[in-house]
Amino acid sequence: MRKRETKRMARCTALVVLAILSMPHAVGAARSTFVQEIIITSTTVPAPVGDEKWRQVPERRKLNGILQHPTPSFRNLWLPVRFDDVLFAADTMSVLTYYRNLGYLGAYVATAAQEPVGGRLEGLQYVSLLIVIGGITPEERYTLRAIEFSGVTSLDTAALAKEFRKRHNAGRFFSPSGAAENYVALRTAYADAGYLDSNAVTIRQLPIVDTLARSVRERYEVEERTPTTVTGYAIVNGNAPLPLITDSAVVVQALKDAKLVPGSVFGRQRMLDAEGNLFDLGVFRRARVAPDTVFTRGSPFQRRAMIDVAERDAGDVRVQLGYSNIQQWRISETATYSNFLGEARLIGQEGQLARDVQALSIMYGQPRIGVPSFVPLVGETSMRLRLDQALSGSWEVLAAGDTSRTFAWKTSLSRRFGRMARIGISFDLSRSDTTSRFLLSRPRSGAVLQSAVSVNALYDTRDEFLNPSRGFALNAQVRVVNPSHRVTRMSMRPEALAVYYRPVSPFVIGAVSLGGGFYYVGKDDSLNQAEQFWRSRQMPTVRGFVRDDITVIRGDSVGSPAVAYLLLKTEARIALWKRLSSAVFVDAGQAWVWIPRAVRNPTAEERASRGWSAMEAGRFAVSAGFGPRLNWGLMFRLDLVRQITPSTHWTYEFGITQAF
Repeated sequence: MRKRETKRMARCTALVVLAILSMPHAVGAARSTFVQEIIITSTTVPAPVGDEKWRQVPERRKLNGILQHPTPSFRNLWLPVRFDDVLFAADTMSVLTYYRNLGYLGAYVATAAQEPVGGRLEGLQYVSLLIVIGGITPEERYTLRAIEFSGVTSLDTAALAKEFRKRHNAGRFFSPSGAAENYVALRTAYADAGYLDSNAVTIRQLPIVDTLARSVRERYEVEERTPTTVTGYAIVNGNAPLPLITDSAVVVQALKDAKLVPGSVFGRQRMLDAEGNLFDLGVFRRARVAPDTVFTRGSPFQRRAMIDVAERDAGDVRVQLGYSNIQQWRISETATYSNFLGEARLIGQEGQLARDVQALSIMYGQPRIGVPSFVPLVGETSMRLRLDQALSGSWEVLAAGDTSRTFAWKTSLSRRFGRMARIGISFDLSRSDTTSRFLLSRPRSGAVLQSAVSVNALYDTRDEFLNPSRGFALNAQVRVVNPSHRVTRMSMRPEALAVYYRPVSPFVIGAVSLGGGFYYVGKDDSLNQAEQFWRSRQMPTVRGFVRDDITVIRGDSVGSPAVAYLLLKTEARIALWKRLSSAVFVDAGQAWVWIPRAVRNPTAEERASRGWSAMEAGRFAVSAGFGPRLNWGLMFRLDLVRQITPSTHWTYEFGITQAF
């Protein structure tokens, strides 16, 4: 007995030792299987002797986009690709689905992992993954014979059939994924028509396959009942227990603008439009429109429109403060209240104070303009146009000690398209004169009246306005001054500004701003519009330079009838610790002047009189620097700037809020 037990113990010990000794080899073998290449072939393509790659299907490049398994390429040239059986199985199904969506409904796939000639390369075990596809000859491709509808009375079946064919392969060959998209599109169309409830409409999709003729009829059998209609409105207070400030009539009008009125159907698109109208008022942080879950009048298809809204803070105060050893102090502030009288009307005030420039403006805006009630038929009709007006005045100290005064009135109409875009047109009238330092004294010369028309467009996807971390914004504008005068007195100014933000890493955010503009000045224009263009407070500049440093026209020179600029700003915003961060930036600006034909080759004196200023050497200004940031409700920043060209010296700037 003892001998048997001893033998058993010896055998068990030998097996355990053998398993332990063989485990590293097994693990190493499993971990050292790598992919040499992935070959997708078709059994219908003959291969020349000795050239297996000839059998690769023509769609090889398209299939590369759906393969999840990594393939050897120049990106991992020095790192071998490890074999993953799970990804390889998923790729097999993806390839099969790809060909069936092309119309090869009888396609089939076989796979294999073959060891290449030589087996091991540099001590590593390699395999070639082979995917063989069958049933993809032209004769085996199924065509789309027809798209049929049964029981559809509320929709245009001809338009639906035309749209549904586009989701198949050029409208000729049947695609299962296209049929699935058509089913969703048909349900969406019925939702837009008011059939929101699952009991309101029943849709069955029946693909009828003819294997002999290799064709498919896509048939839909629909049973329509009754669309859901609006019986009234109910507003849910999302600010409870605090009351809503916005008047209920303003909320209901937003639904009426979307054609959600009592007796109308609950269309999905109408509800989306109503939510967009509510957001467009600018006073809600949440707005949802849906049918009431409780029906009225004993019918499940008659329900109230439930409006769930939550207001944001109506008051807003923004302050921007900056100081540099070049421009000294500059302060701007904006105070607005966006829900005046509970009617979503905006009132506000904006001011600017700098060393030589002061400006003050008063603003008023309303989200809708309506037709007066006394107008027959269309009275009290609201239009989806926003109206904004501003009355402003600015004062600038000139080099001679005089003061330039400008008073302007501006009105604009704009409309939102979707949640990201807005297009508008504005008209403004201004009066300018020059006086002594005393602002209320008489002007030294006659006042100059000017009018201007502007067309602007805005597209904004930024996640936050003051301190964005991701998103894109594009603002473009075309401004024509004195459009009622002859061409020689007109001035035209198209401009565009694009900003882009994207997280580069968990601690770094990249920000890029690119702006450009062109300014055409009529040759008979009595004002030096070009200089006003460069000195306007809307015109940004390269950090470390004042605006006059990069202007191409200055002083009282007659100037040129055309000026252009291009400005690039880049920043890497680095998070350091809680509210503390830093930024590294590079700015560059370029300005061009169009020289009239009469002086195509100006002398040095003529060129100097045209005011190349600091851009004498190449007319190109570049600066770079870094600085800390402190986010304490407001963003405080300090920039240490090094002018690279045309001069080289250090400056500094202090500001509140980000540079862009």
